[in-house]
Amino acid sequence: MPKGVPLASKDSSRVNLSDSAQRGFSCPFERMRCGFFSFNRTRAMAKIKLGQHPTNFKHVVKFPLLDGSEGAIEVVYRFRTRREFGKFIDEVFAASKEERPAEDEFSWAALMEKTGSANADYVMQAVEGWNLDEEFNRENVQQLADELPAAITAIMDGYRSAVTTGRLGN
Repeated sequence: MPKGVPLASKDSSRVNLSDSAQRGFSCPFERMRCGFFSFNRTRAMAKIKLGQHPTNFKHVVKFPLLDGSEGAIEVVYRFRTRREFGKFIDEVFAASKEERPAEDEFSWAALMEKTGSANADYVMQAVEGWNLDEEFNRENVQQLADELPAAITAIMDGYRSAVTTGRLGN
């Protein structure tokens, strides 16, 4: 193709082969492939050894705040195999099967207290620490469950997902 002949029209949204050639690109689309914001990078694959696993792993848990913005907490989860996670969940459910007497009247306050307490128990067994200024202890986990229930739900869901499917993403 002769130099200076456009591929389509002289419309600014169209690519002109001569412009690309003058800039040192061999084709008009090479700049998009090798430009400033995209580059070819090879990623080394991790060597897998069965029977060797970490004792814990970090993950940033994101959750919605009451004002609509997004909150984030970096947590350090305890590593469990899927089989160990199954035993853990069995223990959690066995502890929650506490029978309520029939003459008890329903109370939302009691339900919220029981749920918050059960969630705090779960998190204390699944998480080793966090990056909040407050110390990681049962009292502060229960306060987080009371003040930001979406955070506790995200921590619990993130742990289940990581252990059962093996992925958390970035």
